[in-house]
Amino acid sequence: DPNALFAYANYPSIEYLLPRNQDFVAFNLYLEDRDSLAAYLKRLQNLAEDKPLLISEFGVDSGSHGEEAQAEMLTWHVEETCRAGGAGTTVFAWSDLWQRGGQTIEDYSFGLKRRDQTEKPALSSLNQKWSSLGPGSDELPIEEYSAVSVIVCTCRGSATLVECLDSLSRLDYPDVELLLVNDGSDQRVSELTASYEGIKEIAIPH
Repeated sequence: DPNALFAYANYPSIEYLLPRNQDFVAFNLYLEDRDSLAAYLKRLQNLAEDKPLLISEFGVDSGSHGEEAQAEMLTWHVEETCRAGGAGTTVFAWSDLWQRGGQTIEDYSFGLKRRDQTEKPALSSLNQKWSSLGPGSDELPIEEYSAVSVIVCTCRGSATLVECLDSLSRLDYPDVELLLVNDGSDQRVSELTASYEGIKEIAIPH
């Protein structure tokens, strides 16, 4: 399926294994110290380069930490993943009642629900955190915004321009200028650009 997204679920101990053909970078990550997690997420973003970073597995054992601590740790995990610009995170697991290789696992309690399917505090905490989230930038307060210029260069590219300009028109940033360089002064490109408010055209000879 050429349209399916592909990734390799990696671990910190083998972080050097980064397939070149993956569409996003996925890491299973169990760091139970907030500062360590925040620092390592920055490193993972560097490894991911221009690809989205997904935390494909993160969990806290309520058996060893207690249910209230589990709720607190999972909540700050979501906050730190947002602050680091992560594309998303997957919390392990839904229930303490699970099997591996046909055997029921009873040594760990990573679930948001207990074995009898009653809810742990973590489920409510995560519901509250996730329902309040908008863009990841909401978790990253910025005191001063730098001026940004977005420059689109096109040479008779009207056939693919609409999706690009639609995207730019949805930008939510307080100090941005949008410029379109019309290489060749194509008439159709000019017409399309003029239909968008706030995008300045610069027409030049080819």
